[in-house]
Amino acid sequence: MTAENPLGVAETSVFLKYLLLDILMHEVDRREDLRPSLWQHREQSLALRQRLRNLLDTPDLKSALFHGIGATLETTAISQTLNTSELYRERIFDLVIEAVLSERMAPETCIDPVPATSAKLDEKLEGQWNHAVVFAAIPLFTHELYPLAVDAFERDSNKYGKVYFNILGVHVDWFAPDGKILRLLYLDFAKQRFGECDLEIPLVPDSAQFICMGHQEHALHSFWSTRLACLQVNPHQPAARADNKISTLEGWAALGLEVPISQSVLPGHKDLATRFAKRFAEIVVKPNQGTEGEQVTYLTSTDLTALQDALSSCWNTGDALLQERRDNVLWQDPNTGKIHTLALRLHVSFDGRHYHLESGYVQIGANSRLPAARARGGEILTFAAIHSHLVYLQNGTLTTLHFNTGDWQRIYEQAQKAASLFTGLMLVGLDVVLDLDKKGKPVAVFLEANSRPAGLSHTHFLPDVGLPGISLKLWDGLEHLYEHQQV
Repeated sequence: MTAENPLGVAETSVFLKYLLLDILMHEVDRREDLRPSLWQHREQSLALRQRLRNLLDTPDLKSALFHGIGATLETTAISQTLNTSELYRERIFDLVIEAVLSERMAPETCIDPVPATSAKLDEKLEGQWNHAVVFAAIPLFTHELYPLAVDAFERDSNKYGKVYFNILGVHVDWFAPDGKILRLLYLDFAKQRFGECDLEIPLVPDSAQFICMGHQEHALHSFWSTRLACLQVNPHQPAARADNKISTLEGWAALGLEVPISQSVLPGHKDLATRFAKRFAEIVVKPNQGTEGEQVTYLTSTDLTALQDALSSCWNTGDALLQERRDNVLWQDPNTGKIHTLALRLHVSFDGRHYHLESGYVQIGANSRLPAARARGGEILTFAAIHSHLVYLQNGTLTTLHFNTGDWQRIYEQAQKAASLFTGLMLVGLDVVLDLDKKGKPVAVFLEANSRPAGLSHTHFLPDVGLPGISLKLWDGLEHLYEHQQV
């Protein structure tokens, strides 16, 4: 940034973000110290947001803004916007909080306080098809949007030599009552950054996809899927089946896929849960409609106190699901020798004719007793990272498990069959653990399906060639669906 090349009005949002972040970080020893409390405690997030409001109103910050970007018309415009636009201020705070929560895994977001004219929008959105990626949970949403936009760009470039799909991030509050888009996020490929702005003329989406829907995800997904009269990657009716774990497991069993023995337990039916637990050495207790490892508990059948606690937690939101524990294949950290649970996340897309397992990642648990989920202290690895370090217990001794090409091919085929249960879903995330059959061969055990898969920024194409991405076939499927509806 120089006097000859000053920041534009949109780029100033990034300057403000780092200005606030720098002041904030001087008040704490390490950024990592803030992260757990922000993720786990809503009141901590609200307190941080209030602190940012107070900082923004201080004379020192306004002086820093003036000296940072110079005395220009943009400075005056931004000062006026900060004084008059609550949305602009809150979005700046969102960017700061995201920077505290995680390392950046997507381009910067430049927020333009000036609504985009149709002519200006046409310059930014080069494609013919407007695909709305609808979200409700703001933190780190661009981490999920970025790989979708890159995939669509790559597919369009290979097929047409130009952009066809405009991938737009649209918060649920950015829609008009008639379903038109009033505000959006878009990826500016030329400048390698996200742009965000209001629109002078509302935009009609050609298709929609729902991810990052927050704590009320089922209700919000259903509401907006019904409200938007356009093609949808994950309409609410087939998504509802995927959200119901027991229904999904029954459907997979009917297809001949391996699933854990399971029991749905309604609130108050403790005796039924106890009888089920006594059938197995270890069980898993989870909400029937939870996601991302939330409220999942591993316990032994003899620990009835822990069972009651786990049931009570699940019953706060509905019925509980009890399962035999089947993740007998674990991961041994080559650096520490410690043993961890693992689960595969497999993304299967539908191209309008066939299902394709295109991408995935591996979730590793914090240890061998906690579920494999980042939300429970775990981490995400690539398939290549875990391939040579899979182990299982044989007569009390850790034994290395060797996968061959045929083993992986069998899992691929089974994943595609599992996704076929959800007619109408064009992208589904499948959670799978690994067990051994009677001959000691690895077998995939299917746990649940995700109609709004998360962790997209960690996904790599399969076979594991090291290239990040989610799906290229998805965009073929949308075009095929459109053509089919025109017939």
